[in-house]
Order: sequence, then C-alpha cells, then structure tokens
Amino acid sequence: MRLFIFVFIIFFCQEAFTSGATVARREGKFYSLLISTPSLSFATDAKTGESGEQQYHQQAKNDFEAILKKYSKQIEKNVEILKTEFNSKVLFIPYQPKLAIISQYTLGDAMQKHKGPCQMSFAIRFPEMGALSLAFAELPSHEVYNAIEERVKTLFSKNEMEKN
Repeated sequence: MRLFIFVFIIFFCQEAFTSGATVARREGKFYSLLISTPSLSFATDAKTGESGEQQYHQQAKNDFEAILKKYSKQIEKNVEILKTEFNSKVLFIPYQPKLAIISQYTLGDAMQKHKGPCQMSFAIRFPEMGALSLAFAELPSHEVYNAIEERVKTLFSKNEMEKN
C-alpha cells in the first residue's frame, strides 16, 4: 500500500502543488487584524511550466491592502465598541505581538496555568477570512471569551462593516 501511495504521488501529483497563503495585517493600538487567502493547489501548465500562483498572490495582496484601507475606520470603531462593552469584565491592554498566545481550545487549561497579559484571536469572516487578535491584562473567563467571540461575529459582519 505504501508503495502504491508513493508511486501515485511521484507520477500523478507532479503537475500541481499546494501554495502558501497571502497574508495582510493591520495593527492598531489595541488589536491586530489579519486576513489571508486559503492555501490552494495550483496546476502547472504543461506547455509553459507556469502555475498562476504568483499572479494570484500579488492580486490577493493588492486586494487585501485595499480592503484594510477601506475598512480601517470601521475596524478601529469596532475595537472601541468591544473595549467599551466589555471593560467591566476584562481589561484590554495595548496589543503586543510578543504576548503569550492563548487559544480558545486551551483556555480551560491556560486559566489554571497562565497568569498575566496574553493575546487571544477571534475568527472574522468579513471583510475577508481572518482573525482579530486582542490583548488582555489577564485571561478572560470562558463566558467572557464566548461573549466577545459572538460580538466580534456581529461587528465584523457585512451589515455592520458596511454601515459607514
């Protein structure tokens, strides 16, 4: 079976490869917002040997920069809304990339082990697929994390982002 898989990969998968992702990031005082393309498979043109990958990533990078510019004021406004709505439950601190990264999947374990400042990410789907990272003085509880997560989904929806 292993030999079959090896032969299959060698002979049939040479004409396509998985690409890396294109990423664009915008950082504000209290957040980092990252948008990215998914990793894709690009077929190689047998005649030219080109795949279209470079053009795809350049176009994505240009599009992402335009999107971040277009929505920059709304992104700032939404982060301020989050800070205002949750200031009695968690202390937001200025974003620093070097802060400990705590995943929602390890939040329970981290609550027992981690003390001090950290950052957590929240999935966004508009203006593009990505993540909003926020920094906290202390880990939020599960309840607070879930509430922020739900609010981020609403604030970063198409309806909310296109209000202005």
